[in-house]
Amino acid sequence: MGGMGSLVDLLLFYSHERAFFNRLVVSMGKNPQLVKKVIALWLMLEEVGYHDLIRRIHSVSETTIEAIFEEALQCLECIQPNAAEPIEESNYSTPFFVQLLDEPVNLMFFRYNRKFIYKRYEHVMKTVCNKIFGEKAAIEVVDVMHSVPVISSIGEGTSAQGSTLNISESSIEAPKQSNLNPGATEFYHFQIATQESRLCS
Repeated sequence: MGGMGSLVDLLLFYSHERAFFNRLVVSMGKNPQLVKKVIALWLMLEEVGYHDLIRRIHSVSETTIEAIFEEALQCLECIQPNAAEPIEESNYSTPFFVQLLDEPVNLMFFRYNRKFIYKRYEHVMKTVCNKIFGEKAAIEVVDVMHSVPVISSIGEGTSAQGSTLNISESSIEAPKQSNLNPGATEFYHFQIATQESRLCS
């Protein structure tokens, strides 16, 4: 149950990112896998100091979002371990991204820092994006709550997942007759303890 609570907390913390994921995928028709990678990159940049980056991107027009998204894909290419270097220096420019950040952050920045960026990007993908984004839409809190099995407190007739076992009446064996002497003295466990204590005394 603790795992579910942690996932719910994660989903609630990244509510804005999940809403933006749905906008990019559903409203703007972007590939969900590419969107997940791009948002992971943006989250990584927020982690290193570019705070509220995703909120700022979310607030601009869809035309600008399209341009920034394409530039983010170029940045992702630059941080790959075997990335090829652009032929011309002009290919390093990211005008929309620079305008948004008000800093000279271009493809050269990503290329020169690709080892660190790629490591942090992979970490964000594993610990955040792979958990909060599904194949076609963001994971919703209500979906997580409904997917958690309810384990019955009554052990008989239920499986470990809480689903009722289908037991036919013919498979239930009748109780066997006892071979004990019905006239024998009733046995109490404390009698053994008493006898042992006498031997020890």
